[in-house]
Amino acid sequence: MNGHDEQRLREVDSVDVLVDLVERAAEPLYVRFSSGLDRDGSIDHESGLPLPGLSVNPLRPPAWWKGPPVADWVTRQVCAYRHLMERDDDRRCWIVTGTVVDRGPDNEPLLADVRALAVLSQALVEACGREPPSSPRDEDAPERDGSAPWHS
Repeated sequence: MNGHDEQRLREVDSVDVLVDLVERAAEPLYVRFSSGLDRDGSIDHESGLPLPGLSVNPLRPPAWWKGPPVADWVTRQVCAYRHLMERDDDRRCWIVTGTVVDRGPDNEPLLADVRALAVLSQALVEACGREPPSSPRDEDAPERDGSAPWHS
């Protein structure tokens, strides 16, 4: 993908529009922070080994995600690596699809044949970091003290 292709991509500027895109997509969508997909690659930072695809976060909630709104999952996935934009002004948050070829060191999907579908506006990425989850806390759940739930 070259810079001209990047300019033609849709810019998503609201969580509602992003959720609609995720829910309507025939294929799974992922989020990737990058300065440009045409010159991008992923490595295992501990070993220095190149990975066989681009490291991404899934935007479609897993089957166990029952009850909370899809927007909560999508926002969470965008937030996971938004700190990368703070380190590099050229990075954008891309919405991509492709073929899962393996898993990375954090068990994240690694994509080949990556196609960019949209980019998120800077304002939306920042808003994802500020928005609290919209689902209510389960009143019957024990208080969390930071320990694993099975230690209660």
